[in-house]
Amino acid sequence: MTKSPTELAGPMRGRWSAFASADQASPERRPTDAVLLAGALGLLGWTAWRVDPPSRVDTLLGDALQGFPAFFDPIWQLSIDLIAIWCIILVGAALFTRRFGLLLQLVLASLASIGLVAVIGRATLSEWPDLLDTLSDSDGPPVYPATRIALVTAVATTASPALGRPFRVLGRWLLGFAVLGAIALGITLPAGAVAAIAIGVAVAAVIHLVFGSPGWRPNTALVAAALERAGLEIEVDGEATYSGGVARIPVVDHQGRRLSVDVHGRDAWQDQFLSSLFRFLAYRDSGPNFTTGRVKQVEHEAFVTLLAERSGASVAGVVTVIETEIGDAVLVVERTGEPLSSESPAVPQQELATQLWSSLEHLHAASIAHGRVDHRAVVADPSGTIHLTNFAAASIGATADRFRADNAQALTLIATLVGNEQAVASALSAIGAEALGDLVSYLQRPVLSPTLREAVKYADVDLDDLRELAAEVAAVEKPELVKLRRVTWGSVIQVVLVLIAAWVIIGAISSVGLETLWDNLSNAQPSWVIAAVVLSQSARLPAGVATMGATIRPIRLWPAVALDFAIAFVNLAVPATAARVAVKVRFFQRHGASAPEALSVGVLDSVVNTAIQAMILIGVPLLGLASLDLNLDLSAGGHTELVLVVAAILVAAVLLTVFVERLRNLVVPPLKKMASTFNVLRSPQKLAMLVGGNLGSQIGFAFGIWASLHAFGQSAGIVELLFVNAAVSLVAGLLPIPGGIGVSEAGLAAGFVALGVPSDIAVAAAILYRITSFYLPPIGGYFCLRWLERHDYL
Repeated sequence: MTKSPTELAGPMRGRWSAFASADQASPERRPTDAVLLAGALGLLGWTAWRVDPPSRVDTLLGDALQGFPAFFDPIWQLSIDLIAIWCIILVGAALFTRRFGLLLQLVLASLASIGLVAVIGRATLSEWPDLLDTLSDSDGPPVYPATRIALVTAVATTASPALGRPFRVLGRWLLGFAVLGAIALGITLPAGAVAAIAIGVAVAAVIHLVFGSPGWRPNTALVAAALERAGLEIEVDGEATYSGGVARIPVVDHQGRRLSVDVHGRDAWQDQFLSSLFRFLAYRDSGPNFTTGRVKQVEHEAFVTLLAERSGASVAGVVTVIETEIGDAVLVVERTGEPLSSESPAVPQQELATQLWSSLEHLHAASIAHGRVDHRAVVADPSGTIHLTNFAAASIGATADRFRADNAQALTLIATLVGNEQAVASALSAIGAEALGDLVSYLQRPVLSPTLREAVKYADVDLDDLRELAAEVAAVEKPELVKLRRVTWGSVIQVVLVLIAAWVIIGAISSVGLETLWDNLSNAQPSWVIAAVVLSQSARLPAGVATMGATIRPIRLWPAVALDFAIAFVNLAVPATAARVAVKVRFFQRHGASAPEALSVGVLDSVVNTAIQAMILIGVPLLGLASLDLNLDLSAGGHTELVLVVAAILVAAVLLTVFVERLRNLVVPPLKKMASTFNVLRSPQKLAMLVGGNLGSQIGFAFGIWASLHAFGQSAGIVELLFVNAAVSLVAGLLPIPGGIGVSEAGLAAGFVALGVPSDIAVAAAILYRITSFYLPPIGGYFCLRWLERHDYL
């Protein structure tokens, strides 16, 4: 059934309402509410941190507003009263229009905001605020947070999504004037007002995330009127669909053309912006840049669609782009068919797949990447012809990576319709084995749109199976997945740990004072500083000997030492375990080792080095060779308990490996692959080189620490310094912090203090040693890396 623009506009003209949508409109949980919540909590934390005593800026701004002449006081009081009246009107409107869901949310917002004000006030000022007094206060003294501002902010912000645009704007203006009035009357200071707004926004955001907020629906009368001004008379030709703040309305114009009117409302740009921002932060190739508004968004889509049409691809043509009176952006395109599905027109699905590959080939030839090849973007008309739509995520001048992502999306889409085998066969026929092999590593969830992910789940398509089949058909080895994610949980944890480590070392430096630290460093004896540099580098020589002992392959000493320096550079320049492992594996492969053997050689060297550190850590206190104040019970009973604990841990590890199948499958196969490499331990010469080299490296670093302490007139025994270095190295190695930055400095300083070194000198000596042993070697490591490459060792 079709409706004319007049019929569309009729209901809108005959009925006035402050609300933007019907009470029955389905609620939505918007990502913007999560962003608002995070921002509000950040503001609240910042103001709470600076509230006592008030900052100078806070006091100056408060004094400036309170300095207005007294005849402004009634105006300020009126501004506070108006926002209170506005909130009462909102509650009354929700009650009398029977919007009981909204009414419940407003009541909860009121109670939650007052409760949160009480809790924040108690936490920051160590006393419970008098809420009744602060609610009725009109002349100060200033309170933190401002109770009345928090209350009205929570109510107005909670109701905002349900209101029409003029009333939302009115509420914001009233709230802004009320904040100025509260500061001018001395009810609160700017920090208290900001905290109150943050509380209100946070409460409203939580309520919207829990209950949802009214979904946006377009004003069809205004859309029809705007289209009529553009020369398009339309009639609605079906039910509208909604997704991501975009309403897609099927219509027929006066020429009988079937069109799709895409209305981008208030949520469309927000969703697109947040999605683009998330991809920018989370992925290495984030797709097209986000636009600055919904009008720019539809202009971009229309422009790329026109370019795609010129490329020869089968696309839904653009008719016009307009903007309504209330700022909604409208894109009108030809309605060429229905979304592609297993029930698409009675044309062989393989033929549809061939058409899809052809259209993508035309796009890519014109340097256009679609970016979102899914069931919403691909439509089929009654004759069985495929058309591409929805170019919102498309990019021009795209790179090869985005073309491969398009192809991966297309292959996955076809697999959801016809199965993996037919999908891979269509790709092989359309784009060839080479292009099929290139897209294999892109067959992963981050490449797919949310719509395509849902389709994969519904069709029960296994991406691992699809990837293996594509690799087999393309006659390529199954490659590693492309590292699409810029941010992972592991990287987030690593950044947090780095910040904690930096905080630890900064705290250690702050405790002695930057000036004191600088004086100590500048007064270091130059001869001992040079000795520390030389001795710290000398530890690399026995490390090279250990590398020679870890493999049966003949390796010369200088390349092995150069490898250790090169890894020092890689460790600082590319702080990732994979980078260091790759350098080692490549080095041993150049000496004739297979990939598993090369990997296991590095593992063997690391295991022996860690074992020696553990032996130093356990043996030194057990044998009474150190005088550190460790508060350990090293009596005979203490010996027995320590040995029993270590033995129990080893026995438990072995038993778990034997009886837990999953753990056994994880541990045993790699050990079997490395078994041949571990045969090197049967050679007394190789074993002596491996153990002696790692022990010599530890001793060399201990002498570097010894020289660093002497540079400041301090001294300690080598055995004690061996213990300190082993303890710090083990702890720093357990944490995923590149090079143990921060942790090592703080740990060394704490160890020096335990040896009786004054805290200020301990921090300076720790920093000097780390400079000589960690921050300087990468300079030579860079040239060693280049030397190894030039001489075909890497």
